[in-house]
Amino acid sequence: MASLRGSPDIVDLTTDYGIANSTHVGRTQFASRQAFNRNEVIAIDDEPRRDPTQQYTVKAKKRKRPTEPHGRYDVVDLRQPLHPSEVVDLISGGMAHLSNQNPVAASIPTSASDNSYFNQVLQVFPDVNDAYLRKLLAENGNSVAVVVSLLADQSSYPKADHRKLPPSDATLVAVEGKKWTYDFMSTESFESKGHYHQQAQVQLLIDFPYLSKAGALAFLTQSKGHYAVAHDRILQLVKGQGGLQEQYTRVQSGMFPPTIIGNVLSPKHVLRRPRKKSAIYHTSILDGVLAEECQYVLGKLSEWERQTAKDLLRMKQKEVCDREGTGVECLCCCDSYPIEDMVQCNDEGHLFCCECLKQQIETLIFGTGNLGVDRTTKKLATELQCFQGDCTSTFSRKCLEKALPHKTMEKYDKVQFEISVQQAGVENMAVCPKCNYQVVLSSADQRVLECPVTTCRYESCVLCGEASHVPLRCEEVEKDKKETSGRLTVEEAISAAKIRHCPKCRKPFIKSDGCNKIVCGCGAKICYVCRSLITSSTPYTHFCQTPHCQHQRCNLCPLYTKDAEDDARAMREAGVQAAQQVREKLQQDTSASGRKLLDLNIDVDAILRNPNQRP
Repeated sequence: MASLRGSPDIVDLTTDYGIANSTHVGRTQFASRQAFNRNEVIAIDDEPRRDPTQQYTVKAKKRKRPTEPHGRYDVVDLRQPLHPSEVVDLISGGMAHLSNQNPVAASIPTSASDNSYFNQVLQVFPDVNDAYLRKLLAENGNSVAVVVSLLADQSSYPKADHRKLPPSDATLVAVEGKKWTYDFMSTESFESKGHYHQQAQVQLLIDFPYLSKAGALAFLTQSKGHYAVAHDRILQLVKGQGGLQEQYTRVQSGMFPPTIIGNVLSPKHVLRRPRKKSAIYHTSILDGVLAEECQYVLGKLSEWERQTAKDLLRMKQKEVCDREGTGVECLCCCDSYPIEDMVQCNDEGHLFCCECLKQQIETLIFGTGNLGVDRTTKKLATELQCFQGDCTSTFSRKCLEKALPHKTMEKYDKVQFEISVQQAGVENMAVCPKCNYQVVLSSADQRVLECPVTTCRYESCVLCGEASHVPLRCEEVEKDKKETSGRLTVEEAISAAKIRHCPKCRKPFIKSDGCNKIVCGCGAKICYVCRSLITSSTPYTHFCQTPHCQHQRCNLCPLYTKDAEDDARAMREAGVQAAQQVREKLQQDTSASGRKLLDLNIDVDAILRNPNQRP
């Protein structure tokens, strides 16, 4: 997001923010959580972006409150009770992203043409001899494309004994690499308490200068009060459906695409002009969960900005290569790319673009679950082989990390490990059913596997993969599961029988009192007894209105009935029908546990008498 800067505002906040009680003019370092001085005015001045977990300073000054109703400052009078949401509404500015580093510039990064020609060639041929490479560059006027072509055409070239490889362009995602306390993208991972909701609402106003207070509150409500989930939803709306350059520019400014306002996004949730660009100094009293969540969101956003800037730079370099004809041809797609976007196989030096290598690997590991067939051994390959003709060379780890995203690289390593273990023929191998961690058992008689992963520690049965059920045998557990499943099926059918659904809009309902002619909110007329839709213009003709009629000859539904008796009858009929279906399903089960359950008797009447009792 763009850095927010502007004129200072004076905001006298509530005690919920816990700003220190400063008694002198100047900068005050906050080291503890203290209460506000209700008669003190806090001046919030401009500062660069900062980390929310650090202690920050504010400029606290004793001064008289401005008497002008429309003066320079916004003042909150704490002598009157103030709801936290009103404080949010009075905050006219906000802090940009909380970070210790400068944000990614809004403009596209400059070209990498100023880099050393020597290092550019090393990115493709990292094992070439230094002296030989410098000689080629000198003889060919420092033309990287010509030197790369010469090296690629040579069957062999002088190689260096040992060299520290130049730094790779691949960067691991900080968000994926760090272990977080909670799954911040889940609304069920933790419960927001205390000042969290109020501070999260303020933070959304800080991050998105075109978002109104009503919009921040609405997105937080939709996200069950979770800041990271709400931030992600808003960010997706800001990105919109345009090109990469448009998305990059909008994310930097925080402006919503005009096409979604009034359609996807309510106009009252968007400001016509950005909020005043001032900074709020967060102190150490910031909610601990929210502080970590801000780091999580900032890490994801910063990684997206870096990756997008890199992609835009590659697009710009590609345009220059196409215009000047200085690119290197990919042997897969036959298109020309800058030398920085090329990778090579280890032995033959066949050149491919990063996108082709990425697509090849993703097709294999996500499509077939392996790395293809080794052309030499005719078995599953443990490494990706070059896809140029009959070449059996592989790709270095550096090339893979350069071309693959972090998650794809993790999947590649996992598939490679599984194939290696499978071909090694390791005996007594077991897999944790929860985290898929593979373990070599201490003996062939071991029946319980305790996962050694500290974050898992799941105990499972080696034979059936279910949770540890010692001393029961696997077939006994399976029999118990099927029996429990059958009873659960009957209970669910009994519960569903009490609930009616509108035949027109499928909205569920139950009747508390009154006659059996039900009018749904969609306008449909329904009979509560037979559950059918009444289409007649005179709906009461569907019901028998003769007193004391038993309805055996008239074949009409009664207009008035006792709801408890109707529900009990419908629930029993549904339970008996579900029990019959369970028995028919067990008769088709040919397993040992299925044959033992052929005499299973589910007492529907007992379930109706005491639904909470379990056999």
